[in-house]
Amino acid sequence: MINNTKIEYKSRDGGHKPIIGFMSDLGTIDDSVGICKGVMLGLCPDAVIVDICHSMTPWDIEQGSRLICIRRSKFDPSRRSDFDPLDD
Repeated sequence: MINNTKIEYKSRDGGHKPIIGFMSDLGTIDDSVGICKGVMLGLCPDAVIVDICHSMTPWDIEQGSRLICIRRSKFDPSRRSDFDPLDD
């Protein structure tokens, strides 16, 4: 169950909003992606959500890792959150 506590984000440089790179295998034919984005914004209202991909092949680890690496190289390191699992 999701705890409805808002996340207080403190940026590393004092000014940028957090970025959430969102990729999934949910597709775009229903409201699933919108619901997930609503939950994310409910927990972190200042976040900027970037849709990476929503048509991934389920359980395709290689495809997911490729998309994560591409995403990581395109965003300014100072805007990554403290929760970035790929942070150096």
